[in-house]
Amino acid sequence: MIAGECIKFWREARNYTEEYMASELGISQPAYSKLEKGQIKIDAERLFRISLILNVSLDELSPHADNLTNHINGKPNAVDDSYYNKKSQLASSERELYEKLISEKEKLISEKQETIVILKNILTFFQRGKKERASTNRNTNFQL
Repeated sequence: MIAGECIKFWREARNYTEEYMASELGISQPAYSKLEKGQIKIDAERLFRISLILNVSLDELSPHADNLTNHINGKPNAVDDSYYNKKSQLASSERELYEKLISEKEKLISEKQETIVILKNILTFFQRGKKERASTNRNTNFQL
């Protein structure tokens, strides 16, 4: 399996669109499509970024990742495992943080919506009471 096919496999497994991947990589969707089809070469840095986006190892994207000829951080063909692991852990931590933030945001929105419903009910209650008092006052004035 070539790198493009592996990338496509993992992209589809994550339910990511080509548009999403292209956006994350800062390239156009047609360029990304060519990348998956093997029509353009993938340099090591871009493959590394794809691995972070898909949260997979370089080995899972390409069995020949160690043969890439691009330079990363000035070192030819070098992908420091500890650096990759830290980046992968950071990406996972960031995702967990975003998921927690989204969960808290949804909880706050739900609480605010409940508060709005309560306030609307209170407002309706007071408006009814005001109308009833006004109606009672009119009836009282006519009886005098």
